[in-house]
Amino acid sequence: NNYMYRLSCVALGTTDCNFVAVGASPEAVVATMLEHAKIKHADKLVDKTDEEIEAMMLTKVEDDDVPAIMAI
Repeated sequence: NNYMYRLSCVALGTTDCNFVAVGASPEAVVATMLEHAKIKHADKLVDKTDEEIEAMMLTKVEDDDVPAIMAI
């Protein structure tokens, strides 16, 4: 799978952070974003389980819909 997925803090409603997680699968992107969020945005994760946060993040993952390496 050469397709890329991304998830930004902006897509999650945090307008003062330009972090963007990218990866080859939605799950990889969410794992990276969750790690970032726990470090930089812990105040926004209060009263939510990792499972709840991951489920919400998965709904926001964007598919670039373009192969990272395109055959000519």
